[in-house]
Amino acid sequence: CKQFIDADYTVIPATSGAVGVEKMMHDVPDAAVVHLGLTDIPGDVFIYKLSQMSKTMEVKYILYTSKNGEHDEHVMERLRAKTGIWTLVEYDQLEDVLDTVNRSLSVDKNK
Repeated sequence: CKQFIDADYTVIPATSGAVGVEKMMHDVPDAAVVHLGLTDIPGDVFIYKLSQMSKTMEVKYILYTSKNGEHDEHVMERLRAKTGIWTLVEYDQLEDVLDTVNRSLSVDKNK
């Protein structure tokens, strides 16, 4: 979180998908950085459900997971195929996720 705060982002952490939904309904962000392995719901399902709601469909969703973790390649390919809905980041360092957020939001500002 500190790296995002240092980059002048407001960070509203959530301990689970349910808490994340509650917070996003209260204060809709420009971007949501979501871990693939949430404690209560898979991150891709969380993003899909929120991207279908009128209040949160314009949010830039970034799904992230560690490059070092064990992944089902079929699941990863399915996630990559949905990049029109969100961006998938497999990171070595948190800076990789921050760079993706920066790119995602700067593309939107340049429209």
